[in-house]
Amino acid sequence: MKRFVMASGAALMCLSALWQIGTTHANVHPTKVMVVKQTGSLHFLGSPMVTATSAMSAAVPFFVNRMTGYAALNGEVIKTSDAGKSWAIVGHVAGNIQSLAFTNAMNGFAAVQNIENTNPNQTYVKYTFSIYHTTDGGKSWVSVWTKKVTEPQYRGYMADNFHFSLYGLTGYAVLSGNLLKTINGGRTWQPVRVTGQVEDAVATDANHLWVVTSNASISKTQTTQGNIILYRSSDGGGHFTKVLQTAPMTLWEAKLAFDKHGNGLLLVKDLGSWATTAYYTTNGGQSWRHNQPSLYDGRVAQSSPVFGSGGIAYIAEDPGAAPLPGGMTAFQVKAGKASLANQNDWRSAQLGAVQGQTIYATASLNEGGMAIFQSGNLGKTWQQIYPAGVPNVQIHFLTANVGYGIGMDEASGYIYKTTDGGQHWLLLKKMNGVFPNAISFVNSRLSYVSAFVPRGANGYTLKLLVSHDGGSTWTLLKSAQIPANVLQALNLPYLATTLSASSEGFSLTVNNGYPTVVMASSKGENWTTVASLSNGIGIESEAYLGPNQLWLSSVTQNHIPTKSKPSVYTSTVYHLNGMMTKNGQLTPLFTLPKNWSIIGMDRLNQQDAYIYATKSLYESPTVALFVTHDAGKTWTEYVHTAPANSAQNPMPLNLYMSGAVINISFSSMNDGYMLTANGLLRTTDGGKDWEYVR
Repeated sequence: MKRFVMASGAALMCLSALWQIGTTHANVHPTKVMVVKQTGSLHFLGSPMVTATSAMSAAVPFFVNRMTGYAALNGEVIKTSDAGKSWAIVGHVAGNIQSLAFTNAMNGFAAVQNIENTNPNQTYVKYTFSIYHTTDGGKSWVSVWTKKVTEPQYRGYMADNFHFSLYGLTGYAVLSGNLLKTINGGRTWQPVRVTGQVEDAVATDANHLWVVTSNASISKTQTTQGNIILYRSSDGGGHFTKVLQTAPMTLWEAKLAFDKHGNGLLLVKDLGSWATTAYYTTNGGQSWRHNQPSLYDGRVAQSSPVFGSGGIAYIAEDPGAAPLPGGMTAFQVKAGKASLANQNDWRSAQLGAVQGQTIYATASLNEGGMAIFQSGNLGKTWQQIYPAGVPNVQIHFLTANVGYGIGMDEASGYIYKTTDGGQHWLLLKKMNGVFPNAISFVNSRLSYVSAFVPRGANGYTLKLLVSHDGGSTWTLLKSAQIPANVLQALNLPYLATTLSASSEGFSLTVNNGYPTVVMASSKGENWTTVASLSNGIGIESEAYLGPNQLWLSSVTQNHIPTKSKPSVYTSTVYHLNGMMTKNGQLTPLFTLPKNWSIIGMDRLNQQDAYIYATKSLYESPTVALFVTHDAGKTWTEYVHTAPANSAQNPMPLNLYMSGAVINISFSSMNDGYMLTANGLLRTTDGGKDWEYVR
């Protein structure tokens, strides 16, 4: 998904904001602090949604038949009954689901992982691995096995395997080095004893079990070299026979798969040489051949192979943090050759559920989070299928219940409408290769959407869409002519924008972090930069009352933070007017109390405004909504304090400091909405209480 918000490792380098108005530079340091006359508590009610941004783990779809399948994001279990066309939440597991498997539409299992002590200064990390069981189609789950382990922190960066092999009452499970077996339908699970550290395992039936192990030793700081050994058992894990053994290596990952026709593939990657060796069989493991496909060389990991028809195994490429593309490959077992099926920018991708030409995948997104994808042509093209169908970029509500929203994924942009307060969204327009970023209404009939459109290898250009019938139909206008320096910034994959349209013309704020640019245009075709803000932190928010009236906030710090001397953050709100005359006048209005960072604003009219701020951008243990009904003369401060990483605390729409935003839209003094990475929230009391819209 292209969220168009910028991230940068230099986000803490700038100490003050520098505005440029036309050709005049001015360092502005207002001293007036907003006057808080009243305080109160801010409440978040209900259950957050798991969105593509907030999803930290995913389980690839598992189909029990052609129509019925299950998948998961975080601990949320979803189900399809129409061959993947639509998905609905059916249940929840306390933890991050890594893998799902079902014996029928009602009986299934989930492999779950929870992590503690993830602070980079920790030498060891605590993990809890669990197996959960459902007998009612995923509605309720019971823990049937659990284990707590402590491992060296660097092991968290190694590849792990989570999956099941189920055959009637007998089943096998692999959970990050733990090999388990059940003989009573999953009510209890017992460890399978085998020599070495288990890396992966697959059962081809109830009795025939294949296990990959390593004899390397693990210390506090590293894994020594060792042999990777493939074992076979014909009695359900009672006894094992060694089948093959590699030369000593520093193992990165080992992935094993079989199909129902005797085709098997074992991928072993050496961290020392970056080479991946493919061991493959076509006769059920009686004999094995091997080679090192050049396609798998380098700092790129491979996912667990998933077999389709004809002895072809599909494998996702994961470059991790390497500046390399991802993609999907096809390995022909009979020929022992790998070929590239698709190249994209996925990370941490896993494949599953190949049905004819249809294949499913989970993958990390460019701006963070995860999603579930579907391909109908064996990986040549992909469509994000979950989360989908709801705004994830911006919203604009005209009344308490009627609102519009825009969204995008990796391939397309979307315009939506709701008439029931966000409980259901109607898709008004899908635009392949067009990525909407802001929406503005002139009146209830006339509205505009700004969008980025790729222009080949030269980044993006800007276009406007217009609707003259209240959003029912949209027309794409010709490409806008925008300043060269802004065009260059659009080469970045992450940008955030705010649009205002009226009979006077248009104004567009583009936040790329370095700097934020305010542009104006009379017809939406030729745009001129009227102001820009250079801010090394890159946290800005905007709220228009029209193209000529803009509130813009900027967050600065007094010095580069250290452990002994943290920074003091200051949020300043400026008023910029006169943009349409190209003689914009910048006026500092006020600062927020110390250490509040503004990440969302909305202005209902001249009197009523709302500012959302946080004390910590990522964990957000303390957040506040500041409300004024007298044009900013006095404010009410509603504060919410919760434990760090509380599930009810809304997160910004992206996970980056630069461009981080929570989108707010009020239709009256009391009725407002907040679009976040945890879903949509609604208030009916002016912002004191917010409830998640499910």
